[in-house]
Amino acid sequence: MSPSSTTFTVNQNLFYQRSPPLRVEVFQASELNKDIFERLNQHALATGQRHVGLAAAYYGDNKCILSSLALAASTEVVVINLPRSVTKARKRLIGDFLSSAAFTKAAFHLDTLVAALHYDFRIPLAKGLDLLSVAPLAARESLDAMIKTMGGESEVNKRQVDALFVHRQPEAPLLGKDLALQAWAAWNTAVSSIMASKFYEIPVIDTPSLRPEHLDALSKLVRDAQRLDALKPTAVQNEIADNHTYEGGKFQVTCTRFKNRIRSDAQARTVSLTPAIQTTYNKQRIEVRGHDDSLVASGRVDHVDGRQAKLNIRLPLATGGLKVVTVGKEAPTSAERRRATIVLHALQGTSSILSKPFFKALWLPTATDKPQEPGICIPIASTYPRPLNPSQRSAVAGILSSAPVTVIQGPPGTGKTTVIAAAVWCIDACAAAHQRAVYCIAQSNVAVKNMAEKLASVGFYDFKLVVSKGATILSAPSWFSLVDRHLHADFHYDWHEHLYYKIDDNVLRADQLSQDILDASLQLAGSRFILCTLSMLANPHFGIVTRILPPHTIVVDEASQIEIGDFLPMIELYSTTLRKMVFVGDDKQLAPYGQGQIDSLRSVFEMKHLRQDAIFLDTQSVCFHPSRAKFDIQCKPSMPTQLGGFISQNVYEGKLRSVHKMRDRCWWFVDVPQGEESMKGSSWINMGEVKAVVDVARKLKDRGKSFRVITPYDAQRGMLERNEDDFIVLSLVRTRGVGFMNETRRVNVMLTRCKKGLIVCTNRGFVQGQARNTLIGLLADRADSWAPLKLS
Repeated sequence: MSPSSTTFTVNQNLFYQRSPPLRVEVFQASELNKDIFERLNQHALATGQRHVGLAAAYYGDNKCILSSLALAASTEVVVINLPRSVTKARKRLIGDFLSSAAFTKAAFHLDTLVAALHYDFRIPLAKGLDLLSVAPLAARESLDAMIKTMGGESEVNKRQVDALFVHRQPEAPLLGKDLALQAWAAWNTAVSSIMASKFYEIPVIDTPSLRPEHLDALSKLVRDAQRLDALKPTAVQNEIADNHTYEGGKFQVTCTRFKNRIRSDAQARTVSLTPAIQTTYNKQRIEVRGHDDSLVASGRVDHVDGRQAKLNIRLPLATGGLKVVTVGKEAPTSAERRRATIVLHALQGTSSILSKPFFKALWLPTATDKPQEPGICIPIASTYPRPLNPSQRSAVAGILSSAPVTVIQGPPGTGKTTVIAAAVWCIDACAAAHQRAVYCIAQSNVAVKNMAEKLASVGFYDFKLVVSKGATILSAPSWFSLVDRHLHADFHYDWHEHLYYKIDDNVLRADQLSQDILDASLQLAGSRFILCTLSMLANPHFGIVTRILPPHTIVVDEASQIEIGDFLPMIELYSTTLRKMVFVGDDKQLAPYGQGQIDSLRSVFEMKHLRQDAIFLDTQSVCFHPSRAKFDIQCKPSMPTQLGGFISQNVYEGKLRSVHKMRDRCWWFVDVPQGEESMKGSSWINMGEVKAVVDVARKLKDRGKSFRVITPYDAQRGMLERNEDDFIVLSLVRTRGVGFMNETRRVNVMLTRCKKGLIVCTNRGFVQGQARNTLIGLLADRADSWAPLKLS
């Protein structure tokens, strides 16, 4: 034993079988030597089982770096505390042990551990056994899966397993004792005669046999998913109307906000009424709280139908002013589970994803696959019924080309959706492409709806827009705040049906799709152009569509907002038929969810080998329809020329041109010297700015101006569902901390929402002082920015 190491004994309480006390020895990485691993090696071989159990702990920040590693065999456990930087000599000692083929290394969630060993320290692991691979893929995180993997309820203490593995408090650190028990439980499970036949069938993980670039890509996919999961909130207050009812143990409520509504997939989530005794198979529960935020009761979601939710909760008294709170992290979505499964199988060598052309195209810069078929050669000008500027023509040509991947960057108002519509029109006009199924997708429902409306506006109706009810989908991101990444699929039903009235005849609901090939074909009405969200592609009800119309070309709008790993399930599912991927977006606007906290997250636009060949839409203009002799109301108008010029110079390196009939001054700053920021919950408010905004809004209304009010903070939000209008009134809220203004991409989105004018309500001293180097500060510093507001 090293002089500075710590030694103690632990009695295991997980398995009903009797076991001698475990001797646990804790070392710092700097104390490691060959003797430590040799002793552990002898214990691993002494029983004849030739297994070592592993468990890991990670630093509590959102970087999720490996902080401790536990290795267990029979009655001995070694815990190694790892600094963020480990010397080469110590890495070699750990690597030599973990890469030995003399014994099997077993762990629960070995994929996460293997990725961390490589990603953080470049330490290899051979002959690794992922124990939870015997569980159903959709339930790897559940208590039920853990119990069955460990031998069943007759073998283990369910309550102790739950406390150690499943329902640990997220803020509680994994101490040496618990980490040692987890590692020993992995060893004891791996050598169990009850599970031996099932474990024998699991392919081992052997990282030395993987190509370095493959292991790099897989490890980053695991780490990104791990860090995103760490960002999930542990409690969400569900906004409900006051007209709730309570009868017969059922609490009926009406949700008033889509973003934080009670989710339909929570129907099976239950908790006991005694919070200290968790007996559930998941981590979430529904709580009812009073005015003072005190707990009134907790229970489960019984049923959700659109805005209406029925909760199975025993309330002591039916009173007004109650709050409903979802407590606990949201469980992984089906898309997240599928992504994790793909990576696990790739590490185990049972998936061919690493050889798929589009995996190589997106993740491996040096990989090149030649086009498998010619592009579509159609004179664009003679087919699309509306004029396109030169950069739009280049973008459409890129979509129609034989290149397997095309990336298009479109700043605000440059016609990204127009380019997609023109490409669809050209593909439809090409006789040689009549067998090609084209899927136009986006992360948000709103973006998909906008593509559909653009197609309809040019007289193209040969498409189907598939929406969902009851399955998990990605919702439209908030313009100015990071929202829950995974919202659920009632976006259309009972919430936003009114948004679809222009294209109602083209809308199909996934749960109403027939699962009979002939009937579903009739529902699709011969269309080969399908519009849907990215997550819809993995919806079980949607499979009938892709069987009838195997995807040939996938066009992704809002691609700059999608973390690149989210494309993994799509690439795996459709690799045999997919020939073309098009990514349309703007990396100067909203980033993938979480990038503000996780700067290593990437969209396709952050992949250098893809970004360098992106086609740039360089012209902001108002679409003009010659046959109507007026500005086309279906085209998204650009911002006024002066504001467009400022954005071009400060965001787009001067490459963006603005064509607009308005060339006069178009922005105003309103000084709010009495305004002061203050916290409200986890957000911010500024009552002085509230009054100033109301005053400005009153003036705009009196002059018959169309306007919207926007703000970067939920607590101060005054904006409606649609974020663009002639005039935008912006409330900055902050007066002491720069906050969101440090994020140029978010500010760029806010400043580019107006058609005629932007009015910013803020504290002049703050903007010209602490915030002077932000995009807002630079705009405020322009001539006449603070001149009195005059509206004709």
